[in-house]
Order: sequence, then structure tokens, then C-alpha cells
Amino acid sequence: MSIKKYDESRKKDFHKKLVICGVIFLIGIALGVGMFCFLSPDEEKETISTMDTIDKRDIVEIGGVKCVPKEDVETYLFLGVDQRGELTKVKKFDGTGQCDVIQLLVLDNTNKTYSKLVINRDTMVDMTTYNEKGQSLGEVNAQIALAHTNGDVADFGNKVTIETVSKLLYNQPIDGYVSLNMDSIPAINNLAGGVTVTIEDDFSASDKSLKKGETVKLSDEQAYHYVHDRQNVADGTNVNRMKRQTMYLSNLKDILLGKFKENGSFINQAYDSLEKYMSTDLTPRMMSRIALNLTKYEEVNAPVLTGKNSMGEFGFIEFRLDQSSLDKAVRELFYDEVK
Repeated sequence: MSIKKYDESRKKDFHKKLVICGVIFLIGIALGVGMFCFLSPDEEKETISTMDTIDKRDIVEIGGVKCVPKEDVETYLFLGVDQRGELTKVKKFDGTGQCDVIQLLVLDNTNKTYSKLVINRDTMVDMTTYNEKGQSLGEVNAQIALAHTNGDVADFGNKVTIETVSKLLYNQPIDGYVSLNMDSIPAINNLAGGVTVTIEDDFSASDKSLKKGETVKLSDEQAYHYVHDRQNVADGTNVNRMKRQTMYLSNLKDILLGKFKENGSFINQAYDSLEKYMSTDLTPRMMSRIALNLTKYEEVNAPVLTGKNSMGEFGFIEFRLDQSSLDKAVRELFYDEVK
């Protein structure tokens, strides 16, 4: 092999590894890794100490606090879609294809940090709805998970979800998205050879093989129930499910990284197994760049969106965001405070 061909081969392998690292991180997001810790109240927040160098036209007020936009921030939306099988066209508007997981990855390229904002799928928002032709039918107040049910193809549902999340966060731009449907869960578990967890909830109405108190290595089908099921498990809330997903992902990461180190060909196997369950507008080059940045940046705890659950008119849980919580999240992720 010539030196030129050898170098090209090494570059391709390196590129592919970065892509897979990115995909695995996206999987982690899409499985619903909940960030349940508030920033320490004693932690010093970054502020702008002088207004001499600030263009006053850039100053905005959020929740009574004056801020300026951070200079170099990227945002990527990760979705877990409640649809089984391969990603396919939605045949009719019947409420299928809801987003059970909605998380935003925020990269602060100036401070070399990143964080993940978890958005409860039951969050009530004002959203635009569309017909089969993509024509606007006006706004409704509904669970944000329903934004993805718009349109006749998964791609359009993703775009409506991006539009809705951006609006919720005071029109913050979204730079890209990745969505995985629920059949990616057994595929991921299969790649890992099973993930071991301790069952802390009552799954008797969902999967009797998952017995409370036992530590088990999950089969692919068990992994689906453990990560996906909500209504017939414990208190039936999405908050409870996100805690299980966090435990699952924590154990999954170590297994997959070990497999990558042991066998380079595992990279191809992983990509081939997951590609049919994934929809994205990120190119391999973009995904590689994001993955590379994540290996260099420090993860910081994202603010937590708090609120109250209540039973809606039609028997579905509705999560009403606390306005001050939303203001705080937007300020910390996208702005610097001005003294």
C-alpha cells in the first residue's frame, strides 16, 4: 500500500470513529438522560462588568434581568420518537409519532463547555398545527410531544418540533437535529450484549419478568420496556421514566466504549444497526465535528425546567412550566448577564 493510500485509509477510519462517537452521544441524549441537579447557589455566574463595549441594541431583558447573547453557541435537538420498526412515513394524522424524549444539546464554543437541557414531553406549549399538505391550521395549546405528529413524513414532524422548541425558548435558533425511534432501544441493547440494571419500580403491569428489587441483565425486549414504558409503571410520570433512562445509559456507555476499544470493526456494526432507525439533518462531517468538540469540552449541569403536573381535560398529564424556571434556563444557556 502506498503512503498516500495508507494516510487516506487512516483518515477514513478516524472520521468513521468520530461519527460513531457522535451517534452514540446522540443515542444517549435520545434515550432521555435527565439532568436533575440545579447549579450550586454559591457558583459564581459569568457577568459582563461593563457596558462600554456592549452595543445597547443587543441588550435584552429576560425575567427582569438584562442580558446579551453569548457570542458563539450551537444548539442541536435530539428526539426519541414513539414509533416502532424502521423510520417510515406517517400514513395518517392519528396522533402516532409523538416525541417521548426531547433534549437540547447546547455547545458554548467560547467557554469550551456543553450542557443538555431536558424538556418534559408533557410540557404544554402554544404550537402551530398543519394539515397533510403542510398548510397551517392555526395554533393550539397542547403537549409539546404532539408537535412531531404533524405532517405525512417523519422529516416534517421533526421540523415542526424544531419550530416549537425554538419558540418555547424565546426563538433560539436550532442548528440541527437527530431523532431515533423506539426500536433503536433493542438494537442498542443488542449491540451492548445486554445492560445490567437494578429494578426499582413495579413493572408487573408492563413486563412481569422485570421484578422489583432484582438486578438483571436486560434482554432486548426487557430493555425496550425498561426504557420506554411509562403509563403502567410506578406513578406513570415521565419524570420517573427519565430516571430509569439515566441509569440505563450510565451503564450502557461503559459497555459500548469497551467494545470499541476491543474491536475496531464494532464501529461498522454499530452504524449499520442504528442507521435505519435514525433521521437527521446533520452530515457526517458535522457530526464528526460535534463529536470531536465533545471530547474536548467540559460538561456543565444544565438548569432544570420545573413546573407542575396535572390531569388534563382528556385524561392526559399536562406539565405546566414555571415561568421563572424557563427564564433562568434561557439566560444561563444562551446569554451573559449584564451588571
